[in-house]
Amino acid sequence: AHSVRTGEPYEIEYRLLRHDGQYRWHLGRAVANRGLSGEILEWFGTNTDVHDQKESQRQVEESESRLKFALEAGEMGTWVINLKTGEVILSEESRRLFGLVDSVLNARETIDAIIHPEDRAKAKEDLERAIAALSAYDSEYRIVRPSDGETRWIHAQGGARLEASGNADIFSGVIVDISKRKRTELELAKNSAFLETVLEQMPVGAFFAEASGKILFTNQKFREVWRSPPPMSENIEGYRVYQGRHADGRAYEPHDWPLSRALTRGEIVIGEDTDVTLFDGTRAVMRLNAAPIRNQAGEIIAGVVLSEDVTNQVETQLAIENERENFRNLFKQTPEM
Repeated sequence: AHSVRTGEPYEIEYRLLRHDGQYRWHLGRAVANRGLSGEILEWFGTNTDVHDQKESQRQVEESESRLKFALEAGEMGTWVINLKTGEVILSEESRRLFGLVDSVLNARETIDAIIHPEDRAKAKEDLERAIAALSAYDSEYRIVRPSDGETRWIHAQGGARLEASGNADIFSGVIVDISKRKRTELELAKNSAFLETVLEQMPVGAFFAEASGKILFTNQKFREVWRSPPPMSENIEGYRVYQGRHADGRAYEPHDWPLSRALTRGEIVIGEDTDVTLFDGTRAVMRLNAAPIRNQAGEIIAGVVLSEDVTNQVETQLAIENERENFRNLFKQTPEM
């Protein structure tokens, strides 16, 4: 109606019902043909089926919407570097993570400036190496947000977009705030260091392993009583290097050891005296105590075994029992008065 009144060209998209009952999008365009005095004599127009283009556009928009939702849900931001101009484009989430206001930056130096001084050189090297080699980019670094001065950990990943010539014109990727994870890792490292200090001072040998049997830690006392640093086995089968014997003389198989039973069966073993051959070739009696370590869900995630050399105690006890037996025999042989 507006174009009819004013004579201005018009362009409109609408759906038409086709002969097969399907509605399809069309693009209608028209221009007025005017006479010498400017009056509209007639209209010339075209009607183009743009249904396939509209459908493709809809799919792209849906894909972009899903990507945006996924990025927002994962608290991830996107970034794009124009390798020809040096311009850096940040998404809204990236600006929020970095504590920046502008979405388009004139140079990468703006980003470099907010990276923590101790991490700046490595972060810059990681990015420049990836750009030069057109390889995958993966880097972790701290930033100091200009908006509030807060220090955060960032994990950045990206890659290059190649032109038909094979040269890269765009380098883009995502960033995610990993501050919580890093704080957890640092806290675990601190706790692990404290635990290791405590274990090193224990008066008995301590030996820790993952659920798979991989040895994580042995303390100094364990290395002393076994006469050597034990092999750091990768799994339970690796325990074959330890030599032990059952009371009936049978050799211990890898799954017979108390730690193996704690890891695979959840068994708690207390005071199992085992005849063993130490790593210097001597024999000893080890008193072994083992238990599984479970997570909050009750799953076995690790195991511990405490090892104490009780050879002297056992030999002393045997000597005492032999003396008692000799005394009893002697008493039996003495004639009654």
